Amino acid sequence: MPQSVAALREVAYGRPWSGSRELHIAFEEVLERESIKRQGDRRDAGGSGGRTHASLLRSLGLAFEREADERMYLTLAGEALADGEPPAPILGNQVLKYQFPSPYSVGRNVDVDRRFQLRPMVLLLRLLLDDRVGYLAQEEIALRVITLGDRHTVAGRDKVVEAILQYREDGDSSLEPDFSTRFCSNRGRPDRLREALADIANTAMNWMQHTNLVERQDDQIWITPGRETLAQELIEQHGGAALIPDPQNEEKFQRRYGLPPGRSKDTRNLSGSRALSREEAIDLRVQTVVLGIARTEMIVAVPPAEFLERVSASTGFSPASVSAALGRVMPDRSRTLDQFLLGYAEMARSSRERARDFELATTDVFKRVFELDARHVGGAGREPDVVVDNNNSWRIIVDTKAHGNGYTLPASDERAMKEYVAAYAQKSPKLKAWVFISSSFGASINPRLRKIVDETGVPGSAVGITAWIALIQHAQDGRVDAEMLLALLSVGREVTLEDVQRVVVG
Repeated sequence: MPQSVAALREVAYGRPWSGSRELHIAFEEVLERESIKRQGDRRDAGGSGGRTHASLLRSLGLAFEREADERMYLTLAGEALADGEPPAPILGNQVLKYQFPSPYSVGRNVDVDRRFQLRPMVLLLRLLLDDRVGYLAQEEIALRVITLGDRHTVAGRDKVVEAILQYREDGDSSLEPDFSTRFCSNRGRPDRLREALADIANTAMNWMQHTNLVERQDDQIWITPGRETLAQELIEQHGGAALIPDPQNEEKFQRRYGLPPGRSKDTRNLSGSRALSREEAIDLRVQTVVLGIARTEMIVAVPPAEFLERVSASTGFSPASVSAALGRVMPDRSRTLDQFLLGYAEMARSSRERARDFELATTDVFKRVFELDARHVGGAGREPDVVVDNNNSWRIIVDTKAHGNGYTLPASDERAMKEYVAAYAQKSPKLKAWVFISSSFGASINPRLRKIVDETGVPGSAVGITAWIALIQHAQDGRVDAEMLLALLSVGREVTLEDVQRVVVG
C-alpha cells in the first residue's frame, strides 16, 4: 500500500485525473514496473487497472480529486505513507475510520444503500469482542453482518448477533425467504449475490489484519489474544466519534478522513500547486523504488554502493542524482524496518508463491535485528530453512511456513522437523531449540509441538507473525537480547503476544 501511494504521487500528483487516459495508463505501468500489479493482467489498453488501484486508495482516504481543478492529490495520511512513515498505525487508523456513507460508497459505480450509517470495521471489532460471538467466519460476515449491520446502536448489534447465532445453528434455513432479492443491489444479479458478498467479506477480513488486532485462520477471524484492551479502546475512539459529513464533497470529506494519527486538521492550500521541479521528480521516483525494496529487505542506515547502483538502475537517473535524492528522502532505519515488517507480514500470509522470500527475509531478521549468525540453507536437500548461531555457544534451527491462513503442522512437516533436529543434534551439542514461524497456527498446534519435544528431547516452539513482529520491534528497541530470544523459543508451545510482553516487562 505505501508503494502504491508513492507511485500515484509520482505519476499523478497535482495533475488532471478524470478522463486522462494517458495518466491512468502511466500509473498502471508504474504499478507493473514495481511489481505491485502483475504484468499482463490488463483487462484493456485504457488504463483501467490504474483507475482501479487509484479508486482503492481513494476509498481508504489516501487520495482525492479536487472538484475545483479535477487534479489528483494525496491526503495527509497518503503523504505520510508515501514519505515512508511507519505504515501500520496509519493503515490501521484508515481502516477503522472507513465509513458509510463516503464519496466512494455514494459514487455511481458503487452506490451503497443509504441505510448504512456506520464504520463497518468497528462493528466487526464489537462483534469479535462480544462473548456471545467470539469469532466470525467469512460466510457469517458475508450473509449476516454485511446485510444486517447498518448502524452503531445496541439494538442493531444485538440484531446482528442474533442472526449470526441463528445461522450457526440452522444454516441457510435461517436466511430471509427473499434473501437474494432483498439484499441485491439494483445493478447486481441475485444468482451471484452470495459470491459478491463473500468477496466483500474477504476484503474486510484482509483489511482487518492491517489493524494488528485480529488473527485469521482459514475463513475465521478473532481478536489476537492480548489485544482485547486495545481493541476496546479503539472501538470507543472510532465508534464513539460522529461520522464524517459531506460525502458528496470529496475534497472536504477526504481531508478529514485522511488525517493520520496525531493530526487534527488539514490546512494545506492546494490552489497554488505548481509543476514539480526536476529535483522533486527525481525524489518521488527514488522514493517509490526505495519503498519497493523495503517491502522485502531491511535497508541499513547508510546504504552500501550496491544499493545505490540498484536504485540508479531502477530509476534511470545517474548515481550522483540518486545519491543526492537518497540524502533527502531516505527514511532512517527504524522507519525502514516498519516498511519491511508490513511486507514481511504479507509474505507470511502469502502461501507458496512467496515462500522463498519469507525464508530469506527471516534470515535477514536474525542477522540484522537480533545480530546473530544466520544462514539460509532451505532448498539444500533435507535441511531446515534457516540455521542460527550465537557466537558458537548455541544454535537454533528455523522452519518458515508462508501460509495464507492458520498453519496446522501436517504429519509430513512434523516428521521433517524431527529429522532436522536429530541430524543437527548429532552434528553438535550446540542445538538448543527449533521453531516454526508462520502467519498463525491452528488450534491443534501445541500437542503437535509437544510431541516433537518429547520425541527429540530438544525444546522448540511456534511463533505467529503478530507475536514475531512484536518481538522484532522490541529487539530493535534494545529490549530483547539473544538469550531472551532463546528462552522464548524454547517454551515447548506456541509463543503468544502475552509471552513476548512478559519477557519485555521482565
